[in-house]
Amino acid sequence: MAGKSVEERLKEIEALLRELLARIELLERILGVVDEATLRAVRIALEAGLPVSEAVEASLRVLEAAKRLGEPPDPITLALLEAMSDCRLHSVSDLARRVRRIRGTASRTTIRERLRRLHERGLVERKGPEAAPRYKLALC
Repeated sequence: MAGKSVEERLKEIEALLRELLARIELLERILGVVDEATLRAVRIALEAGLPVSEAVEASLRVLEAAKRLGEPPDPITLALLEAMSDCRLHSVSDLARRVRRIRGTASRTTIRERLRRLHERGLVERKGPEAAPRYKLALC
């Protein structure tokens, strides 16, 4: 690690933590030890930097929002709900970045479309000017 910037070292540590989390999740699924809400809470705690108690609440919000959809959410919508579970206002670009971290891919166009659908169903609140709206989970 000598000669690397602090930012580069932090990115390496973050990558290692993500890999470790993925391995732990796999083991827990194999062993049947932890439910979906707990796994999501751990991921949210790492992604959003929330304390574990807040991450558990965020995970429960994601599950409740998913239930309110009335149908199983697609992976992008689920990742989007998770990205907004911290109850903060987010721009489309911010949400696209967060969804990419959760699932690997996401375009702003796709995120806008999912946000429009979630807003129509009352699961997402839209704030701010039309040209630069911000979004947050309505359950917050």
